[in-house]
Amino acid sequence: MARPRRPFSRFAKDTDGGVAIIGAFAAILFVILAALAIDLGSMVLKARHVQGAADLASLAAARDLPRAPAAALSTAQANLGSDITVVTTTGTYVGDAAIPVGQRFTVGGSSINAAKVRITGKAPLFFARIIGYHDVTITREAIAALPGAKPSAMFSIGSRLLSLNRGVLNMILGGLLGSSVNLNVMDYNTLVGTKVNLLEFFDALAVKLNVEAGDYDALLAHDVTTGQVLDVLRLIADDDERAVLGAITGSRLSVPIKVGDLLGVNADAKDGLRRALNLDVAALDLLIASLETANGNRQLALNGDINAILADVTVMVAIGERPNQSSWLTVSSGGTPVLTTAQTRVFVKAETKNLVPQLLHVDLQAFAEVASAEAKISSIQCGANRSVDVQARPGVARVTIGRVTNPGDLKDFTRKINTEQLTLAEVLLIPIKLYANVESKDRNWQTLRFNQSEITEQSPKTVRSQELVGSLLNNLTKDIKLSIGGLELGWVVNLLGPLLTPIGYLVDMIINPLLRILGIGLGEADVRVLGINCPGGVGGIPYLVG
Repeated sequence: MARPRRPFSRFAKDTDGGVAIIGAFAAILFVILAALAIDLGSMVLKARHVQGAADLASLAAARDLPRAPAAALSTAQANLGSDITVVTTTGTYVGDAAIPVGQRFTVGGSSINAAKVRITGKAPLFFARIIGYHDVTITREAIAALPGAKPSAMFSIGSRLLSLNRGVLNMILGGLLGSSVNLNVMDYNTLVGTKVNLLEFFDALAVKLNVEAGDYDALLAHDVTTGQVLDVLRLIADDDERAVLGAITGSRLSVPIKVGDLLGVNADAKDGLRRALNLDVAALDLLIASLETANGNRQLALNGDINAILADVTVMVAIGERPNQSSWLTVSSGGTPVLTTAQTRVFVKAETKNLVPQLLHVDLQAFAEVASAEAKISSIQCGANRSVDVQARPGVARVTIGRVTNPGDLKDFTRKINTEQLTLAEVLLIPIKLYANVESKDRNWQTLRFNQSEITEQSPKTVRSQELVGSLLNNLTKDIKLSIGGLELGWVVNLLGPLLTPIGYLVDMIINPLLRILGIGLGEADVRVLGINCPGGVGGIPYLVG
């Protein structure tokens, strides 16, 4: 007798309805996935709302640090309702790239400038309620800071245009541009009197370079040409100033420079630059600084003739690079960076005219070499009596009256310029030979204190060598060697005073103006403090920093 077939076996072998079964299982899976997506979407949406509220709450707290907890709570509840927990902590934020991001904010401190807000809320769940979960906890935090955890100041070294000499300025500007420049004194007075707001200038420069406005980190890392700098100056200038700037052209306007080489900072740019840049500088200072920076280590050499009343004068100027890629001006909280001027060499050859050559003929050569002057901020005092102390020291200076034996090496700063005795004059056909050399060696830091009014007026202060003071002629005649017909006759120097004085005065009127235009002097350096920023408890524009 045949055994009856089991129902399960018949079911397993039955292929009818397979698609329906797969569809049923797939529907269940789709429902589960949809439930997860809805609940996950709810969590993500809530997290975004909480993060946005934390950002706004931290900004509100940083704007009113004395009432930070109340300001943060009010802002958070206005965005999320009352069913949240808000914890606010104030402290110090230092935007230093050398410090890991997670360690830049510290609780408390003597100069509180930031607020950290942590918000905890609940995201509702829908399908997870089937298994007993009604919501999930979401926690987000944000940090906002006012610019500058430490007091900071903007300062510069150089830019000492005490007087304007059209011929010398045209020669300097033309050499920097690589073209002929023929501006008059009125034009230069216009550029000196034109004040450029640095915040407006750098914001306009960012727009021209397609950099997000206010992102000074990106701007400082960006390349710009000197032509673009000039374009932005024209854009923000008035009509008279725009006309003068429009007359400046040159082959070097296409030379790229890094914005950070023009403006230096020792901290995160977004954290302090906006407030620091809200000050004015002379348009001519900004223009010359840009052109000098563009020349960089190409070590520019300038040649020119100056037609003076007493003599025909030939001038050669060599401008080296600023050591350590020093910028023109910088924002610093003290110690670093150290600003430096460019190395400079000036060679002047003066030959008398309008005199009887058979009776008296004078041929004088003067060489001046100035190493880089340096300056750094040593301390910043906030409070009722704000002040800034700057330590500065002039560059080592060498001044020689004598024949330069290797003038072709003037622009090669790796080579020493050699000098020797020269025939200064012939009196009744008798040669008079002269040699003098003065060098300053003191390199001690000197402290310059700027009070609030001097900072507001951007008044310059000069640090001077203790060994090289007074006029060039006075210093040189202290150590002069004079010979007539091969005989050393030091006592004749006093008798030749009337002969030396006009030429010495002439050299003073040429070498010193040249150096002043380049921002330096013989044994001198001019320093300006352009602005001071002190951390404040109320007000200011805070930024999200973490």
